[in-house]
Amino acid sequence: MENNTMVASPWGTRVVLACLALSTAVGVWAYSRYTDSEKILTRAAEDFKHRPAVLSLQDCLDEVIQWESSCPAMLTLCDHYAPKLFESCLQSQTLAQRQQDCAKIVGNGLKDAHFGYEPCLQRKLSRRLTKICTTLYMVSDNSCRAL
Repeated sequence: MENNTMVASPWGTRVVLACLALSTAVGVWAYSRYTDSEKILTRAAEDFKHRPAVLSLQDCLDEVIQWESSCPAMLTLCDHYAPKLFESCLQSQTLAQRQQDCAKIVGNGLKDAHFGYEPCLQRKLSRRLTKICTTLYMVSDNSCRAL
């Protein structure tokens, strides 16, 4: 009778342990990066809430794009958070100022999917920042409709 038991290779065990250690290290690094990014975004939200009310809609747009271009947090989180910061900045305005800005920049009527593209294109931003810029224009449109 033959004994067909398999013996684990020492190299196979080492490879599995190395993969396990590497995946643990990457997970710890990603978690650390995420929590640091969360702190940065929370601090930015507080800063944008306390902006002076003299900022116009265009000034808020400029501030958020400037912040976005140098955001030290994870890019995906920065991109996702930019509209929230823009809304925070807009909420610091007086109602009269918002209505005036809305009439000047947004105007009346429904906007198509290309609303804000031309002004953003004229800024000569990167493709990612142009996308953020157009998103902010759509946020301004939604905000103005809510007035």
